[in-house]
Amino acid sequence: MFKHFYLFFLLNIFSLSLIAQDQVYIDSLENELKHCEAFRLEMGEEAGKVKDTLEADILRNIGAEYVYVDPEKAIGYFTKSLALSTKANYKKGIASAHKNLGVCYTNIGDYPSGLTHHFSALEINKQLKDSKGIASAYNNLGNIYSYQGDFPTALNYFLQALKIRQEIGDKKGIAASYNNIGSIYGFQGNFQEALRYQQESIKIKAEIGDRAGLASSYINIGKLYFDQNKHREALRYFTNSMEIAVELNDRPAKAIAYNNLGSVYGAMGEYDEALKNFIESVRLKEETGNAKDVAATYINIGSVYLKKGNLKEALIYEQNGLELATQIGSLPDMTDATEKISQIYAAMNNFKTAYEYSTLFKRFNDSLFNSEENRKITELQMQHEFSLKQSEEKANQDKKDLLQQEELKKQRIIRNASISGVLALAVFIIILFRRITEKKKNNLALSEANETLQAAMENLKTTRSQLEQSEKMALLGQLTSGIAHEIRNPLNFVNNFSEVSQELLDDFDTAQTEEERKNIADILKKNLSKILEHGKRADHIVETMLEHNNSGSGEKVLTDINSLCEEDIALAYYSLRANKNNFNCTIRKDLVQDLPKLKIIPQDIHRVLVNVFNNAFDSLIDKQKKDPTFLPELTISTQHSGNSVEILVRDNGEGIPAGIMDKIFQPFFTTKPAGQGTGLGLSLCYDLIRAHNGTIEITSEQGKGTEVQISLPIGN
Repeated sequence: MFKHFYLFFLLNIFSLSLIAQDQVYIDSLENELKHCEAFRLEMGEEAGKVKDTLEADILRNIGAEYVYVDPEKAIGYFTKSLALSTKANYKKGIASAHKNLGVCYTNIGDYPSGLTHHFSALEINKQLKDSKGIASAYNNLGNIYSYQGDFPTALNYFLQALKIRQEIGDKKGIAASYNNIGSIYGFQGNFQEALRYQQESIKIKAEIGDRAGLASSYINIGKLYFDQNKHREALRYFTNSMEIAVELNDRPAKAIAYNNLGSVYGAMGEYDEALKNFIESVRLKEETGNAKDVAATYINIGSVYLKKGNLKEALIYEQNGLELATQIGSLPDMTDATEKISQIYAAMNNFKTAYEYSTLFKRFNDSLFNSEENRKITELQMQHEFSLKQSEEKANQDKKDLLQQEELKKQRIIRNASISGVLALAVFIIILFRRITEKKKNNLALSEANETLQAAMENLKTTRSQLEQSEKMALLGQLTSGIAHEIRNPLNFVNNFSEVSQELLDDFDTAQTEEERKNIADILKKNLSKILEHGKRADHIVETMLEHNNSGSGEKVLTDINSLCEEDIALAYYSLRANKNNFNCTIRKDLVQDLPKLKIIPQDIHRVLVNVFNNAFDSLIDKQKKDPTFLPELTISTQHSGNSVEILVRDNGEGIPAGIMDKIFQPFFTTKPAGQGTGLGLSLCYDLIRAHNGTIEITSEQGKGTEVQISLPIGN
């Protein structure tokens, strides 16, 4: 009873399941599409490929939000992403779009389209030598073949995926492959082998904290107990899977969990409880547009009504399930439905129709559990046994005729087998020849595609380098006016002390006593000391500015982090004050003394700190515009923590909205109006800190402020 209820969920459906559609996230992605167009207008048509690539990724992310909520809408977004990726020759984007389209078409039961897209994704991932992508494609192909009842082919693809995932150490992927392989063995009744794979899967999922994956394995183990009529044990595992689905608020998973609970309650004879769970499952499945699972649940509901003796309702659900299963080509469900319909018509005493459906059931069942060759052998054996029965009935009348008929039949079998073998060999040779020809064409196309890809990569590197230089020059321009103001102070001191010293020299020449000359000489020494002090200060400011402007040797040198912080906060603040002289900010410093010096590239860390300070000042200015009584504050502190030195920068400004926190380090993402920023500042900061084996983390609360924590290792 209900022997196919578990199949679709078992095959790693959690790998793509979404909890719910996030409209805020979708809106932010739609805004990013507008930014892409603004970027194209700002940078010109030469940036078209970069724009197309970014837009393709955004469209793919939007589509992912609709995969289980509105598959048709998701297909629209993925199709647009595929077109843009193809236009920009963005291979990774093309592969991803094909994969997502394959998943959508599979979910709505269009298996031919699903296979086409997954095979396309497989081919491109092979060109890219993307092992993880290749394994994913094999896994998705195995899912579709298993849905169609071709378990040997499905198992072959699952084993190929497992081999690759073991080679690259993909633990989550390995667990998923164990899950799928165990499911195939379970469906074929090999419980010992199925349980071994499921236990290996659970071990890895528990280790990596994969809750959704654990739910999948709980269902598989529950199914193993169910098939052995250990219903209480099955119920316990199915209940565990439901708890996780509720915890994750995963509607597709809850739909499957309700279906499983309905099946086990039905097997236990608790039919009302079974119907309640099945009906809730159908409601959720219809909401998510999962046609293949709806068909299975219709068949399960019909089975319950059959057990209750309500033949009319049973027939309605079984026929609906068979119609839907036939549309999507789900052989396991077609087999289950025809068996139940045959039983219903037999119970109605309509034996003719019952026989017709019984014949269909046998044909589907043979297709499900036997290979093509095994089916042919079985058919020949049945024909032979039928002839023997006829011969036995006539044995008393004409034994000689019977022997002749048997001999003729044997010859006919041999002849038919020989003809079939020759035809099969001819077809194999034709297919092999075509594949060799196609492979030659594909190799030529691959060579041309590789050349195009190399050219695109070079263009992308050049574009990024130009954008980084543009960002650097923009930062330098912001600092220039402030630097001029900062240098003016020590130069004024030098000029003033020089003038005073000249007058003292005149007094020295006209001095009447030795004591008077000595006093003048002492004052001159002090003046010269002041001139030297302020001259060095001006020289240090110029040197700092040159470090910002010069890419340097790129070599790491021992550097005092506190000095860098002092210099860069001064540069950033004075450059801001030069343009906004009505802005004042309380700057607090808590710099721990005797910090160990760090081996870093100073000009890189300069760029990071000034970017962080400028962002903080921008946030403070925005908040003061809204509230003129607001008092801006910025705190910079350093500390020694374990094997690293940490720099903390806090402000009490506007803060960052929670909806964009996961995008602030993305290249080209900016909240500034078009034309006022490239969106590369924090992205470059992230790259520069990572290049020093450090970390940069940002926490923020909108309306209260932001904290940036930079951690740099000691002795790097």
